[in-house]
Amino acid sequence: MDIDRLLDSVDELYSSVVMDPDTWTEQTIHEWAGGLFNDGRPDRETARGVRRCVRAAVKLQKFWIDPANSRVDDAEDWRTRVDIALGGPAWRPTLELAQHGLQDGPTPELFAQVQHRFRLVHNQPWLEGVTYTEWITTASNEAGT
Repeated sequence: MDIDRLLDSVDELYSSVVMDPDTWTEQTIHEWAGGLFNDGRPDRETARGVRRCVRAAVKLQKFWIDPANSRVDDAEDWRTRVDIALGGPAWRPTLELAQHGLQDGPTPELFAQVQHRFRLVHNQPWLEGVTYTEWITTASNEAGT
């Protein structure tokens, strides 16, 4: 599974566990993760990132299944619900997955993913105003020196 698809799958998991926590349990979250790599084993960094996302998803599900938390204001958007429950730590493993993917196989899509997820984790931009082409050119020049 490529990193872009993996990140989309994690986003879908996060969305589902915060918007409909009653349909998830710790076991079903782990089963979800077990079904991700039917086409082969992920590398060590990817597996580590997925385990961290699973731990975050379990925490998110437990937070939102608690009736006391279901009435939190501004909880209509799934991303807001992730931020309310865990904030940056929930997004950190997705940023690390995106960074790992960008390092191993840079694409404009992964560059955009890193920029987006960096802001979620650190509340500040990463390479704001820099295009993928500018970044890859600089990275190529640095690797050649």
